Amino acid sequence: MKHVSLLVSAMVLAGVVLAVTARRRPCYDSRRRYIKWVPGCLSVIITTPHGGHLKPASIPDREAGCYVNGACVFEHGCGVQDPVKCRAKGKEDRFTAEIATNIARNLKRLTGCSPHLVYNQLHRSKLDANREVNEATLNVQEAMDAYYKFSAFIRAAQKEICGPGLLLDLHAQAHPGNRTELGYGIDTLNSGVFSARHSNVRALGRRVCGRNRACFEKLVRGHCPNSLGYYLNAEQYRAVPSPGLPTPGDNPYYADGYNVRTHGSLKGGLVDSILMDIPAEVRSSVGSRRRFAAAVARAVSRYISDHYSRGPWRHPVRPRRRRYHRH
Repeated sequence: MKHVSLLVSAMVLAGVVLAVTARRRPCYDSRRRYIKWVPGCLSVIITTPHGGHLKPASIPDREAGCYVNGACVFEHGCGVQDPVKCRAKGKEDRFTAEIATNIARNLKRLTGCSPHLVYNQLHRSKLDANREVNEATLNVQEAMDAYYKFSAFIRAAQKEICGPGLLLDLHAQAHPGNRTELGYGIDTLNSGVFSARHSNVRALGRRVCGRNRACFEKLVRGHCPNSLGYYLNAEQYRAVPSPGLPTPGDNPYYADGYNVRTHGSLKGGLVDSILMDIPAEVRSSVGSRRRFAAAVARAVSRYISDHYSRGPWRHPVRPRRRRYHRH
């Protein structure tokens, strides 16, 4: 009878946790819904800074800044724009928001918990949520408000994790080779010089490897300790860095970005960050995107089980008192 009572209590507690999680609806920056945060209970944050489609007429297009006294001035109405020296990139990363959503669904199925999702729903021509604020917004107030809320939602998700966690910043690229590029903030992959101290996974490196650089090299591109690239290889996807492709060689490669540099553990904290740049071949059809998202979810679930495991990989669900706009 005692065992039955304990079982019932556990089932009730599980039901309460699931019910609390289910009630956590998306948060928005304002009624305009430019920025969206879907809270989760997994110690993972997925961000899509360039996946939005909204093009409000109230925000002028980001085209270029002005070249003044040897430097770019990114401000709308700054004068004569210089699209060569001060170009503001405006091309969206197609299908990254869709892939992020599908990764989250698969993670929920695999772990019983959803990751946090932070979407920029503005088109990149209106807001680049992966640049410093001036280049990102050209100092247009409406875009700046959305920019700061994007960062605020990431920080709020990190605060809810309250411990070791992982941020994946999703992007798209069309480099040759059909390779998923994983950026750790290490631009010396070809040289073989590895240091956790100067990477965006600094906290993970210290926790797993201490000051052992050979160990950290395996953590970034090898096996035992297992890298994220290792698990993507196991899913039959090419990735760099990984055991299959330890370096980019002479091929183009994105090692870093504003978001992973700002919100990773390089400058402190326990939430690491990895830039994931998805190749065009993977994004070419609905089926290939779904297969890739499922594979990434499996790889990430194994990766966090190795390096971020705390029970069922989840963090406690905390009630929020912030006044965010909801459905």
